Amino acid sequence: MQRGARAIQPKRPQMARWSRKIAWAKTTAALLGWVALLSAGGVASAQSLLAQADSANPAYTVRDIRATKTAASGLKAQEEAMRGARTQALTHLFQRLVPVTHHSLLPVLPPEQVDALVSSVDIQQEQVTATAYTGQLAISFLPSGIAQVLKARNIPYTDQISPPLIIVPVYERAGARQLWETPNAWDSAWRARVGAQGLVTTTMARGDPSEQLVISADQAVGGDSARIQALAQNYDARGAIVALAKFRIDPRNGQPSLEASLTGYGLAPAGPLNRTFVGSSGLTGGADKATDDLAVAAAAGLSEMLAEAWKQQNVATATAGTGEILATVALSYLGDYGNISRQLQTIPAVQSFAPARITAQEATFRLNLRGGPTQAQQVFQQYGLSLIQGPTGWTLKPGG
Repeated sequence: MQRGARAIQPKRPQMARWSRKIAWAKTTAALLGWVALLSAGGVASAQSLLAQADSANPAYTVRDIRATKTAASGLKAQEEAMRGARTQALTHLFQRLVPVTHHSLLPVLPPEQVDALVSSVDIQQEQVTATAYTGQLAISFLPSGIAQVLKARNIPYTDQISPPLIIVPVYERAGARQLWETPNAWDSAWRARVGAQGLVTTTMARGDPSEQLVISADQAVGGDSARIQALAQNYDARGAIVALAKFRIDPRNGQPSLEASLTGYGLAPAGPLNRTFVGSSGLTGGADKATDDLAVAAAAGLSEMLAEAWKQQNVATATAGTGEILATVALSYLGDYGNISRQLQTIPAVQSFAPARITAQEATFRLNLRGGPTQAQQVFQQYGLSLIQGPTGWTLKPGG
């Protein structure tokens, strides 16, 4: 029996928790209601309403988990496979959120505790026979539950997903550099990895003729920040990563290798991150085959290093001290207040916030910041907000 993708609700009551969504103020009457609430001393109530906004974070969903089991019946096999898949997915999630330096501290939880942390299971595909089950699942976990488990053990973590980062792959072979020339193995290896992977989101340029005039391979490797950022802005990317790979053949033994490095610009981890990948099969199949294999391995390995650098960068901010400030944002139209409030809820550097004052022209928020305002400024940029200190205090502005 073959089934297509579908979503199932966990049977256990404690697993059937779903975030609630509230409608934000969209009319003048609604905005006046906020003002009245604050003037009546209802700041705490307003904050409570804000806290009910949907806080679903895709960082807590682990996809493409394989579940396979045989048992006395197909139903029994499915139950056992699902149980094992939930534990497997939780292990993946812990490793995604926690720096590798602390992986040895990660707990192994009993099945019933794992079940209590699951919020939903989506069956991407499955096949059930009389005695076997095979499926591919996407499993989501409760952020609050995961936070409780990790904080109880003093394990640092971050669930902050990067803004889009554009990959600029420069491939060097026999002294010649390629950026826009395709096909080449290095470009193909990175294109196969484009998208959201764990906490890092990547994109790549199409390579249109107009884009080829923006930056060359030599300018990218030379660190021409203005041109690199210009290319990133074409794709609304908040940072760029120049991925340089140099193909080498050791003259002593004919062993192929790829010397690879990542250098970040904008909001990407600065690096550089360096690693050399050596072919395991020599030149069997020819230099092109060796290049293809090395490029795939190098792109995967450097992606892991990039994810780790992102975690380290954000864990440092999240675990620092706290500081409280008042920040004012201009309101140019009715939806500005709701938009800013939603953005503040998504920023991990914001421990808590509450509206302190609202007028027709501006709103002032009381912000409790992890790491204080100076450390928080870079994190705000990653989420499309500028936190600026001026002679009259702090202001918030859309745009990093």
